[in-house]
Amino acid sequence: MKWIPGAGRAEDRQLAADYEKSTVQGKFHLGETYLFRKKALGVWYLAWREILWAYRQVEDVQSRLCCGTTNYEVEHLILVTEGGRRTDIRLEEKQDAETVLAWLARRNPAADIGFSPEKKEKYKN
Repeated sequence: MKWIPGAGRAEDRQLAADYEKSTVQGKFHLGETYLFRKKALGVWYLAWREILWAYRQVEDVQSRLCCGTTNYEVEHLILVTEGGRRTDIRLEEKQDAETVLAWLARRNPAADIGFSPEKKEKYKN
């Protein structure tokens, strides 16, 4: 299996062991040490301890149809690690983002969960 680091680098054996024991939640695998997501080229991973700020973002997208227009909501999970590195994960389901945020809040109580203007200023590059 090819591993794609979200930040930092880990040993393949360590990643494989954590991935095998992980809990599947939608498109994510929630491990003891890492958060995983399958991609076309491999499995993306990020140590949950490295996440300083996480929030759900909803993007409104307007689209034209044959008979008019419609709006779609696109879900994003934004993860910020040390040094202000942002990872934007586009999701299909609101529930996936909410579940990962709740899991992260339990695992990493030091992480800021949820968006606010104060947190945006705090984690500005």
